[in-house]
Amino acid sequence: MNSDVSVHNTFSPDDMQPIWIVIVNYHSQNLVCRCIESLQKHLVLPFKVVVVDNSAESETDKIEAGFPDTITIKATSNDGFAAGCNIGVDHAIEHQADFILLLNTDTFTVQDFLSPMLEEFKNNDKLGMAGPTIFYEEPANKIWMAGSTKNWWSGGAKHILDDSLARDKKPVLVPFMSGCCMLLRVKAIKDVGLMDTRYFLYFEDGDYCEAFLKNKWQIAYIPEAKLVHSASSTTGFQSENYVYYFSRNRIWLMYRWAPKIAFVYYFLFTLLVKVPGSIVVFSLFRRKPNLTKAFIKGFIDGVKNMGTKHE
Repeated sequence: MNSDVSVHNTFSPDDMQPIWIVIVNYHSQNLVCRCIESLQKHLVLPFKVVVVDNSAESETDKIEAGFPDTITIKATSNDGFAAGCNIGVDHAIEHQADFILLLNTDTFTVQDFLSPMLEEFKNNDKLGMAGPTIFYEEPANKIWMAGSTKNWWSGGAKHILDDSLARDKKPVLVPFMSGCCMLLRVKAIKDVGLMDTRYFLYFEDGDYCEAFLKNKWQIAYIPEAKLVHSASSTTGFQSENYVYYFSRNRIWLMYRWAPKIAFVYYFLFTLLVKVPGSIVVFSLFRRKPNLTKAFIKGFIDGVKNMGTKHE
């Protein structure tokens, strides 16, 4: 994880096709507009934006009015974040994209965060994925992600919440990059395939990172690239959906990728400690029994469908 990746050269706008930026919208077009406006203000390299609308009713009128060059695609049904990303990725690849940036609706930038990431791709042919330092919107300058670690015994990959990897300002190889902001090499996508849509929400990024690593593609954290994130603004932190999908999808991730002994340990720990703990924390302390039900249902559904074939 601590292997340094040096940067020497710089991408020129004349060197490449536009970077395609894929944003999945779910009833959040005001956030999408803020995001696109910040991109137009700060990015130097040419780019195109495709917004995939997962909203129940079409919600792109403000986007189309304010940013007429943005391509909007209405999904036929809301099949989740990964499915929305895949629609945008397919569109970008059909239009000869070399690089695709997956970007959350609730992000924005105050600098050109894209160029430092593209520089690293130019210097490293094995690099398939990269991501920036990500800050919370509030409180300002608080780190949401600055690289990652991975420990299967504790459930897989985790964000680094301080600047320990960022202090020397050099790109570094990591085991995971959040789908909040994930720059992808199209050559790697064609090798690995698209995101697994059955996750619907959460952990599809962790699964995708494991697929990249399995196929010998590297993942890099680029400290000098900086982005701002309004964390959990679209689903709500520890909402029922949040708790359910986290509980269910981590089981799937662990079953698919973790060493078997680590999976057995995590399964037993969840059954014997986390499930009773959810009753104590959610039902007794927080007086939110629906969160307990969501956690337990997610765990049961995860176990029941562990062997389901991934798409």
